[in-house]
Amino acid sequence: METITTSSIRDPAGSVETSSNSGFRRVLVCLDRSAAAETVLPLAAHLAQVDGAPMTLLHVIEALPDGPDIHATDAIEWDIVREEARSYLENLAEGIENLGIAAESQVAEGSAAQGIAALAAELEADLLVLSTCGKGGTGEWTLGGTAEKILALARGAVLIVPAGARQSAPRVPLRRILVPLDGSLRGESVLPTVLRLARADDAEIIIAHAVPDPIRTEVLSTPEDLELAHELADRLAARADAYLERMRSQLLAGGARARKAVCRATDHREGLVALAATERVDLVVVSAHGSVCNPKQRFGSVTSHIIANSTAPVLVIQDLPGARCHEVAERSSRPPSRSLDECLNSA
Repeated sequence: METITTSSIRDPAGSVETSSNSGFRRVLVCLDRSAAAETVLPLAAHLAQVDGAPMTLLHVIEALPDGPDIHATDAIEWDIVREEARSYLENLAEGIENLGIAAESQVAEGSAAQGIAALAAELEADLLVLSTCGKGGTGEWTLGGTAEKILALARGAVLIVPAGARQSAPRVPLRRILVPLDGSLRGESVLPTVLRLARADDAEIIIAHAVPDPIRTEVLSTPEDLELAHELADRLAARADAYLERMRSQLLAGGARARKAVCRATDHREGLVALAATERVDLVVVSAHGSVCNPKQRFGSVTSHIIANSTAPVLVIQDLPGARCHEVAERSSRPPSRSLDECLNSA
């Protein structure tokens, strides 16, 4: 049985204006000319507006194979496909420019995932935006093969927008932002970004911590052990509430509206997904890794579960930026260099 407790707060008068991180510098949006993929555009454009960042729209088409069986008509058809893709992106870019956002379009050929990763590096794009499914999608929100490959190669922040038969375009401006925290500096490293987005839209921030409820197993089976495990879970929930209260106070000092939520579930990851659905949040913002950081994995287990199961868009802030995971193995225990507290103190 899952239980969710929340504590509402009120924004105090006279909140202190603080500095935040500089924001995203370039947004790269991956499109495959499907309606499902286009659902990313409203939220991507909104985030670009908040930070004054230019947008690049990218479509990658599979390269024409070489070989003796290629006919002239194949090359002509390929030129038509390329021109159609270019025209499609240019029309979308024009609509984005009408919103006051600098936009450009690019058509690449070859492997979609590798082409996207290469252009992101070339443009130094620090926010990659993609839908969970496009052409050939099942209509259910499950990551397709191309999306998984893109995520595996992503080096910066990633915005994953759910797409499906029953999924409408994300809501903007943002009203509620969910931020899962595990008590680590890595988890807290997303807070400057969250604060910036929340203040731009006057959105409410919900900071949350999930506590796993113990269940009976062959290892945890005696009444005494089960009672002890439940007591520990209760203690962790109380400590989590106190921790979230400290984080909430910092967000309030930064001029944001915020409240806290401690959720209890046998699967703490699913508890966070359920909380996002119950609160009907418009965005989930989470660090790529938490207190347990395996630098060989692009995302930690909790973040991966949220990406795969949340019905709200998920913004993942990479805490190991600018390097391949295996290149930072020796620094895996080193937390991010800048926390919300430091951001507030530098104001």
